[in-house]
Amino acid sequence: MQFNKKMSKTGGITLPAALRRTLGIEAGEKFNINLQGDGSILLKRSQGSCLLCEAEDALVSHNGRLICQSCVNTLHTKVGEGFG
Repeated sequence: MQFNKKMSKTGGITLPAALRRTLGIEAGEKFNINLQGDGSILLKRSQGSCLLCEAEDALVSHNGRLICQSCVNTLHTKVGEGFG
């Protein structure tokens, strides 16, 4: 699937509706934008980052906050040790 899009005066590029439907992208979703070594631009969907360490992988939501599995494991261990 390939699309040609023109950047607006404000720097915005609209993702085509067909692409959004295919990928299930909804309004308000966040993306990381990375410049690759060859000059290409990579858009990657982003859920957010861990409240404690800012990791972006293996996130779990609790009361609207995101925490990575590594921090969950660390907290679980510390609770077992009595935060000593």
